[in-house]
Amino acid sequence: MSRPKSIKNRIIKKLISVNFTKGRGDKIPHMIVLHTTDGFGKNNFNWFNSPQSQSSSHFGVMLDGTIEQYVEIDDTAWHAGNWAINQASIGIEFDDNKNPNDSIRTNELYSSGIELICFLIEELEKKYPNSFKASATNDFLSHFIRVHREFVPTKTCPAGLDIDRIKKGVLEFLKKRESNNNNIDSIETRFFEIEKKINYFSSFLPTIEQILSDQNNKLAEFKNSLFSLQDFVYEKCIKTSDFESLKLVVESLKNESEFLKKEFYLLKDSLDLLNKINFFFFKLKEVFKRFLNKILNKKV
Repeated sequence: MSRPKSIKNRIIKKLISVNFTKGRGDKIPHMIVLHTTDGFGKNNFNWFNSPQSQSSSHFGVMLDGTIEQYVEIDDTAWHAGNWAINQASIGIEFDDNKNPNDSIRTNELYSSGIELICFLIEELEKKYPNSFKASATNDFLSHFIRVHREFVPTKTCPAGLDIDRIKKGVLEFLKKRESNNNNIDSIETRFFEIEKKINYFSSFLPTIEQILSDQNNKLAEFKNSLFSLQDFVYEKCIKTSDFESLKLVVESLKNESEFLKKEFYLLKDSLDLLNKINFFFFKLKEVFKRFLNKILNKKV
């Protein structure tokens, strides 16, 4: 089954001008009522749009999988024979090949019908987030997917339509969606955990940069000291031929110089590495965010 959102572009709007009521009063649609066309099929529009019919439905699903819309979801179609139910429901007609009781229904009809119902579930959740929420349970489906004969006992509608097949298809969609949403929640949680660690790690970079700067300043001071010591060595050691003192001074300076250089380059390498890691994590965060946005668009 294709994603329900993709079905929106497949719905052919053939809105009628009579036999419906604008708005829904103060009611929120919370159920689907299934009907059989009783032979009208692709003539649904002409019938619903004729003043003498005094009836209508929101949608019609044809044997070839075509979906037509006759009444906007926000308006009340006259389909259930019960005004309160009309205001609280969406009516869907299923083509029956002029043989409603022993109908030759097609896979295309059932597939499109299931997709349409799944699409309507998501539309209702989006429009009424505080009032309508589907769950992957038989209890939800028993309240959400209803049939015409429940409200008008004298009717057999939707007759031969396989209601269990439709409910099964919708339930499979809801279970898959629930599983996908759980996976997305897990990925989202993990992402924020990683981001938190990255931010914690990155918070040390300014401190390390300051340490490196301080060491760099020390090295500069040490270089200045070397120039001063050159004069001292020349005056005190070379002129007096005190080569032993000169040797000790040179060795001491050499050792201290090597120590400071190693410490400086070690810190410099560490900072370079940290900057590379920080840049890598920055790019990783950008990739994660793009990925997260993409999967959140799939999440309902």
